Amino acid sequence: MGTSWSSPGAPDDPSCDPEQVVTFREGGVLDYTSRCGSEDEPRTYSGEDDNSTWTLVDGKLTLSLNDGFNVCSGPINGGKAFRVSCKNREGESFKRTYSRE
Repeated sequence: MGTSWSSPGAPDDPSCDPEQVVTFREGGVLDYTSRCGSEDEPRTYSGEDDNSTWTLVDGKLTLSLNDGFNVCSGPINGGKAFRVSCKNREGESFKRTYSRE
């Protein structure tokens, strides 16, 4: 098990402004849950099943969700939160802030 970080949503995310929790696992595997406002229960995704990954190189964190459908990146400085800029395969961009669970 790794560390988990949550985001209340991304107001400028064109998909549905989902609440999201990401879990950084050993070996660069990224698990996550996502819940749009109209859903009763969150959807759970295994990084091993949908090829979601994370990397940290020279202080820059990159998250690749759902086999690269959404790619997010930004600096991380060891604090209790981080902010990333994201872009999906459809060319839509948004920002997301995560806080430690």
